[in-house]
Amino acid sequence: MTDTFEEFCRGADAKQKAKTRRCLYDVLGVPREATAAEIKKAFRKLVMECHPDRYPGDKAREARFKELAEAYEILNDPEQRRDYDKHGFNARGLGAPKDQRHGSSDFEDILAALFATVADQLVGIARAESELFHDADSEPYAHAKVGAHRETYSVHGTTFSQWLRQLYFKKHKVSVNTNSMTQALATIAMLAVCEGPEISVHARLAEHLGAIYIDLGDKDWRAVKVTAAGWEVVANPPVRFVRSRSMRPLPLPVKGGSIELLRKFINAGEFVLVVAYALAALRPNSNYPVLVLAGEQGSGKTSLVRILGSLIDPRSPQLRTTPKDERDLIVAARHAHFIAFDNISGLRDDLSDAICRLSTGGGHGERELYTNREESTFEGRRPVCLNGIEDVATRPDLVDRALMLLLEAIGPDHRRDEKDIDKEFAAAAPEIFGALLDGLSAGLLNLADVAISDMPRMADFCLWAEACTCAYWPAGTFMQAYRQNIAAANEIVIEASPVGDTVRRFMATRVRWEGTASELLLELTPLVPEAIARERGWPKSARALSGKLRRAAPPLRKAGIDVAFDRSLHTRARERVITLRSINFASEPSEETEKSKNQSNGKGLDSDASSDASRTQMGPSDASRTQMGPSDASRTQAENFASPDDHLKNNRFSQYSDGSDGSDGSDGSDANFSELEVCAQCGAAEPGPLLYAGMAEGGVRLHRECIQFWLRDHTQPRGPNWSRNLTPRPTEL
Repeated sequence: MTDTFEEFCRGADAKQKAKTRRCLYDVLGVPREATAAEIKKAFRKLVMECHPDRYPGDKAREARFKELAEAYEILNDPEQRRDYDKHGFNARGLGAPKDQRHGSSDFEDILAALFATVADQLVGIARAESELFHDADSEPYAHAKVGAHRETYSVHGTTFSQWLRQLYFKKHKVSVNTNSMTQALATIAMLAVCEGPEISVHARLAEHLGAIYIDLGDKDWRAVKVTAAGWEVVANPPVRFVRSRSMRPLPLPVKGGSIELLRKFINAGEFVLVVAYALAALRPNSNYPVLVLAGEQGSGKTSLVRILGSLIDPRSPQLRTTPKDERDLIVAARHAHFIAFDNISGLRDDLSDAICRLSTGGGHGERELYTNREESTFEGRRPVCLNGIEDVATRPDLVDRALMLLLEAIGPDHRRDEKDIDKEFAAAAPEIFGALLDGLSAGLLNLADVAISDMPRMADFCLWAEACTCAYWPAGTFMQAYRQNIAAANEIVIEASPVGDTVRRFMATRVRWEGTASELLLELTPLVPEAIARERGWPKSARALSGKLRRAAPPLRKAGIDVAFDRSLHTRARERVITLRSINFASEPSEETEKSKNQSNGKGLDSDASSDASRTQMGPSDASRTQMGPSDASRTQAENFASPDDHLKNNRFSQYSDGSDGSDGSDGSDANFSELEVCAQCGAAEPGPLLYAGMAEGGVRLHRECIQFWLRDHTQPRGPNWSRNLTPRPTEL
């Protein structure tokens, strides 16, 4: 009975106090229909007039401060405000004074939350709901909780700021202004770089503890884990994937599919190479070949690129136009794993070099935007696909890294509606993707046991493709198709290079040629049509010819013509000699070579050379010579000699301490001569070794002390009609 009476008294007392308490809206000076922003603005204005820190010891202001804090706490909470509007102070939890409803520590926490800025609250949300970290380049990231999974965002990206705004709005029912968000993002980035761990981030593909992880790109952020034992779909991969707006999901793989399902969707005769390229593109941290597709209109080039993109790295758009410069190419590489350029009519040299670096590894750096001291860098590799009617890849360094496929035109009877093809492929894509994953698993299992003789340029790609394709075809199937592709691509490079094609025709009737770049330019220019000689692509100087010849050297070497650059001991120190040699030339000289011996080129003097006559290629007609090797040849050139001393300084003779001829003729060096045992000047064999001097009419041996006398007797004095038949660089034996 007593308890009931006491409860009745307390309730009556609470009602009496509730009647005497001021309306919370009147406390803040706002109408009942005021918005949350208006309530907050009024509170912040009034509370500064009675804050205890500004007026210590003022009891009246302190009571006013508590009254304002209580009013704001209730009206700022949508649920409590709704209860207050309906029941007033009689609502549950609102009738008692605030200091009785909360302890002192709770009251301090509430005050701290009230006076915290919006930026500070955003930082608190980010730290509570995500894991902040940075990569090796100090780029800040957040591994955020989204429902039952986690997603990785760049702190500077739009997706992260939207995620943060959403959480703040759910909690406070108000939006965030731009200034507060900017301050919060700066603080969050600082925390991620200075306090967060360093963790690598990946786009679409990653490797972890020997396993390959492929981001499926679905809304649940699942990935495929591929090991040597098989593959499976995992919900929470141990690696951090980042996504861009253009990313689209891969098909959900299904086990038991066959790679042959892919064959009917592509119009490529080299089906093995297409599959090998897809398997190489699905391998992280590797060298990637450049897929170059050529063919006339209606050959299915664009469809092939779209299908490959949907199985490697689906994007929207999947096909891009040719980048303007290397910067645009790197921007595309930052946000995508597979990059495809459609309908290319030509490729500039700088872009060709940039694609080479992107294929096998290279870096790019540029000035950070709005800064003078900071640099933005990129280092990585990406699979690239080029699609055009013509052969857009013609530079040797790019072709060495390329898979070049020529697609035949599809006849009218075999053409199908694109919508039907897309629908049929969408149904078969899960099984096709699962079959590709089977190939990746086989690659991880077989890679250590693969051995390839005579390894081509893209060694990593060859080993990996051979290991993977063993899951579908017998061993060696890929390498056989790849070697045929390399041979066909080499012909394209030589045909596309005016210098390479001309050198091949120039060496068609020769075993060996040696001379300077200026002399070679005089030899080659008459072999090309006048229209080509006037084009920019044809070199106009010795330096330009040397540069183009160096680029053409690898394909020429594959075609049987060796190109070597060296500073000969028989020339002045500043003169560089180019040697062209037919590697697969027959041991017997051809009829054309026999006809061309002792014939001058007759092209006049070159300003870059010190010669006053031209070189002549000779056949092995000298009676004193033995059988010539495959690459043997000799040549004559008239050259000015100031004196016999200059002749010695320029090393016009070859010395052999043992008196032998210095060659057995088995290494493809210059022609062998029968050994001359006596000096051509004094007629004696002793004293000392004999030096060999190659002459247009033959070769002689001389003592060192007899050289100047022999030159005096066998040369004409310098004059307006001065000439002689000494070779400028005697052939070493």
